[in-house]
Amino acid sequence: MMRGSRLVTTERVVCFASPGSDAAVDMLADAMDAHDATLTVRPVGESLTPDDWIPEKTLGITIGGDGTFLAGVRAFAPRSIPFFGVNTGTLGFLARTDPTDLPAALEEIFRGRASVSDRQRFRVTGPGVEATGINEVTFELPMPEDPVGRKVCQLEVVAGGEYLGRYEGTGLAVAAPTGSTAMALSADGPLQYPPGNRTLQVVGLHTNRLGFRPVVLDADREVRIAADSAVRVSVDGGRPQIDADAGDAFRITGADEPAHLVWTAQDAQFFDGAAGEAVDAAVDRVRQNGAAPRQAADAARRSSERILAAVLDRSFPGVDLRSPDGTVREGDGDRDGGATWLAAPLDGRTNAERGNSQYVVSVALLDDGPVAGAVAAPAFDDVLSARRGTAPVRGSLDADEDVPVGPTARDDLDGAAVLVEGEPPDGLAGTLAGAGEIRRLGSPALALAHVAAGRADACLLTDVDAATVAGGCCLLDAASGQVTTPDGEPLHLRGVDAGDRVSLLASNGSLHEALLATR
Repeated sequence: MMRGSRLVTTERVVCFASPGSDAAVDMLADAMDAHDATLTVRPVGESLTPDDWIPEKTLGITIGGDGTFLAGVRAFAPRSIPFFGVNTGTLGFLARTDPTDLPAALEEIFRGRASVSDRQRFRVTGPGVEATGINEVTFELPMPEDPVGRKVCQLEVVAGGEYLGRYEGTGLAVAAPTGSTAMALSADGPLQYPPGNRTLQVVGLHTNRLGFRPVVLDADREVRIAADSAVRVSVDGGRPQIDADAGDAFRITGADEPAHLVWTAQDAQFFDGAAGEAVDAAVDRVRQNGAAPRQAADAARRSSERILAAVLDRSFPGVDLRSPDGTVREGDGDRDGGATWLAAPLDGRTNAERGNSQYVVSVALLDDGPVAGAVAAPAFDDVLSARRGTAPVRGSLDADEDVPVGPTARDDLDGAAVLVEGEPPDGLAGTLAGAGEIRRLGSPALALAHVAAGRADACLLTDVDAATVAGGCCLLDAASGQVTTPDGEPLHLRGVDAGDRVSLLASNGSLHEALLATR
């Protein structure tokens, strides 16, 4: 079952396998036995039967090349079955999981950590064809028996009610976002990224007209193409393919049902593969140019904020997102009565500027109190996360295994490790004097995470941004720690505005009364 953009329930797996994929199929069968799931394997080209799948509880897998993957699209998408492809072929633009990574990918899926990306498909209708695809539909001249007799393809195109013109060349492609990395890309079409958007693009193939540039339009718009010459129509590389006559007309629009593609940490991304060398070269040029530390940190913060906004908007649409620099996204609900995300895209920015590794990304969901929160330290490959009703866990940015963590049991101030940010109030000066170790990390979110994980006993944060501490407060709430104002009053973060400042005292819980008693 899919919840938001997450795949959370899998009881049955249906696999389309190409010839020569026996080793990967055996690996898949072993994994299904380990997870007590039912597996059905069918040769590519066969049809699914009603007994093969259970609505909302079935995962689809293709094992083969991109042709096998496209067969999976045609079988799984109409049934709303999420699926992914294991690449045992030669291309691997669509099937992106390597066979050696299949066990890790399945483990991620069965743990509910895989995400699902809805991919726009298109539908083409016309004389002799009524089909749905995910890459592109092309209109090209049939190859003549005598190459000398080859002519120019002539097509009249209307898109969204607007006349685009008469395309002359070897043909035309209308591509969905997934197909933007295929034939459309080779014809200088724009790369659609992220690929989950709802668009279609019209791209001329080897046109001899300077004025014909690629056109991107909303998938709800209709593209009409009239052939002024004989033309060959191919959907997703010839699945299907028909020859049409001059005067035939075709309609292309976005399909109602998308393809639900499953993504795991094991998938190779397009930029890691086809464009990897170019991206690496660009990164090297930036490093060689030596961007100023502050500029580099600001760029990292902006990038982190964009990623957080995109992921949270896809998984939790309509929920406020606020950061120290302002409200990133206004939600649909009541500002003071609905759920809110508070995020710090880069807490500890000064540390990052100076090459100090103690910087984190913090995020929290607040509704009627803390709901969920996480603090991630990229430099240490360390992630602490928790949700209401469960103890916090420590994991890795790359690994799947989580380890439960919790605060210390210290109840004596003598020898306690206390973390401090900002100038402490006068009433707590004696508190700090009696502590065993006092440190400043330069990151309020990291200080709270250390207390929740038992790396410190308490922390005192003065005049810090509310968004930076929300994630750590969620961790401490789940860990049965305690967070109050420095005066011992309850700390309320719900309803705060971006940029609001707070002061707080946080502890393992056992030490809190001793801390407050020294005021």
